[in-house]
Amino acid sequence: MSLLKKRLIIIGGTSRIGLATAKLVASQSMQLVITGFNPIDQSLKDTLPKDTQFYQLDIANEDAVQTFFKSIGEFDYLTTPGSMVPKGSFLTMETIRAKSGFNSKYWGQYYAAKYGTPHIRRGGAIVLFSGMVSQKPQKNLVVMASVNSAVEGLGRALAIELAPIRVNVVAPGIIDTPRYKTMPEDDRQAMFNQLSEKIPVGHIGQANEVAEVVLLLLNNTFMTGQTIFVDGGHLLI
Repeated sequence: MSLLKKRLIIIGGTSRIGLATAKLVASQSMQLVITGFNPIDQSLKDTLPKDTQFYQLDIANEDAVQTFFKSIGEFDYLTTPGSMVPKGSFLTMETIRAKSGFNSKYWGQYYAAKYGTPHIRRGGAIVLFSGMVSQKPQKNLVVMASVNSAVEGLGRALAIELAPIRVNVVAPGIIDTPRYKTMPEDDRQAMFNQLSEKIPVGHIGQANEVAEVVLLLLNNTFMTGQTIFVDGGHLLI
């Protein structure tokens, strides 16, 4: 299926996987609408086609999400890669902080699907985002595991509820993005090297490799209700 001139909304498209997706689909001559939580720098705008539309949006704010979709008109595809979830001990993390993860990554994507769907053209699709820890929980990642599992359930349910609109979920593993730049360089490289030796593909994932799966799910008209793990085989170890 040709993606030429199709219109894609990327909620959280100003960095990491969202930005990689924007750059990839721009090469397919798609029309882009990109949101970011923070004001969007001109330097970032200059890396994307001139007709790209940019908006500042807090996906956890239901009223703001509803207003955003009312303002942008019809489109073909929606993807939501931008949310972060807090890490920390289950016993000591404040409940309000744990809830913030659900507010952003679960409820934010819920709002985006709810208020975006009425504007999706026939043949359209939604790609939500969870993460590998839904199936491979780790210490101090209770909130992340819970939120990601909830998103995957949401994706399956919406594939039925919103049909024939296709709804799928992408679940990345460890991806080399700026979120790890806060670590000391030696520690980051040691972690990546150790993990690379363990996982079947032998290297850490890159944001563009996740973006390629998003493009696949937009393009393939016979996939819906699926969660695709882009983890280099991490779940197998």
